[in-house]
Amino acid sequence: MRIGTDTSQRALVGTLHSRQSDLADLQQQVSTGRRVLRASDDPAAISRAERARNALQRMDADQRALASQRATLAQAESTLGQSVDVLQNVRELMLQASNGSLSTSDRQSIAQQVLSLRDHLLALANQRDANGLALFGGPGCTVAPFAVTSQGLVYQGVPAQAAPTESSVPASMDGQRLWMNLPDGNGVFRVESGSANSGTVWADPGTVTDPSALEGHSYEIRFAVTASGAGGNTTTWTAFDTTTGQALGAAQPYAEGMTLKLPGMSVVARGAPAQGDTLQIGPSGRGDLFAVLQRAADAIRTGGPALGGAVSRATRELDTGLDRLMMGRTLAGEWLRRADTIDNLMQDRRLDVERLRADAEDIDMVRSVSELQGAQTNLDVALKTYAQIQRLSLFNYLG
Repeated sequence: MRIGTDTSQRALVGTLHSRQSDLADLQQQVSTGRRVLRASDDPAAISRAERARNALQRMDADQRALASQRATLAQAESTLGQSVDVLQNVRELMLQASNGSLSTSDRQSIAQQVLSLRDHLLALANQRDANGLALFGGPGCTVAPFAVTSQGLVYQGVPAQAAPTESSVPASMDGQRLWMNLPDGNGVFRVESGSANSGTVWADPGTVTDPSALEGHSYEIRFAVTASGAGGNTTTWTAFDTTTGQALGAAQPYAEGMTLKLPGMSVVARGAPAQGDTLQIGPSGRGDLFAVLQRAADAIRTGGPALGGAVSRATRELDTGLDRLMMGRTLAGEWLRRADTIDNLMQDRRLDVERLRADAEDIDMVRSVSELQGAQTNLDVALKTYAQIQRLSLFNYLG
């Protein structure tokens, strides 16, 4: 069988084009680092790589959101730490104000310091993050969560706390839980000196002696001072249940620092009562931390016999507020630790997904470079062979 020269030449040229195309593909793969450049190269691999890239994009978005949440939580934790320092300063000022040797101007100065610290505390509670969201406004709050109105301080935020998820942590904290709904007194009942008292009697915040005996009633302790035969005075006290209007027993002798017992509770009375002085005892209510500081400043400014009781009550309530803020700070720290854990898990998952994408479309660089060198060598040999064949003629054959 004879094969024509034209047929041989076309076959050789086709081989050259094929090897040049293979070489170009290998060069593009080596330069891009990708084995699959077009959907037609490997449709299944392209599909796997696309799914992996979509997963990586979602992870990027989750990591950016987590970084923003972590920054906000770190700011909230720092703000709570500053707030704790402010309350510690207020506590020291209140203990200082209870010193009976202070002058009126000294008390006025201390009261003004307490009010200044209250304003600073309010500014801390209304702080915002870099995105303009309130740190203590609850989920998505953009307004100042705490506002001073004619009715007092009100909470304008969202009274809810978002929970952490597998890929996120809360970006804000529930300010109502931290700063508001603070129980006054000792958390069960509160003790106040009568507004018309003329003596120096006051009482500590009191303690619960028998929870099962608590009735939730309001009580009044009335003091009576009578002249005694020895030229002195005798002081007695009588407890009344103002809810039922009944007296709880007969008058009993009173002495400085004695414990006055009521159903399920007791208070320690101090000072010297005058005739008709009273102590008012009622169920604990709910207020806010800023109102505690306001009452403390008012009591310090006013002074008088009720100062000791007001400072004692404010100190107890302030300690409750301190516990709230420190618990909130601990919670923020726990969420920050959780954010670090989530970030580490995301990075590990990202490596796994990136490995799947690389297996689907990336090349083995060492192997591809070797194949490229082999293809280059084969093309060079083919070109040299073609050049030699092209120089052949009848004269070469006859020679």
